[in-house]
Amino acid sequence: MDVTDDAWLATNAAETAGTISIAKIMNGKYIAMYAQGEAWSDYRRYQFAYPALTPPANNATSGVQPSSYPYPTNEKISNGNNVPARGGITATLWAFQ
Repeated sequence: MDVTDDAWLATNAAETAGTISIAKIMNGKYIAMYAQGEAWSDYRRYQFAYPALTPPANNATSGVQPSSYPYPTNEKISNGNNVPARGGITATLWAFQ
């Protein structure tokens, strides 16, 4: 489905303080900031399930959206004492708890 600017404006430009929600605001921000790191940070911070980011059920994290990058193996080997222990790439980061 192609969305034109006119179609988007007809749907979203008439929002008022009574009809707008944080989910609608963050969805608009995600679209505007697509493919930039801030969009992924906002996804993790606000924990909204953006439809475009729904992982397949048979992925490496069993359908759970990753919330961080894994530490590289060479970092674990050469600097293991300083690599924080955490529950894997799906664990909520300390900054978003």
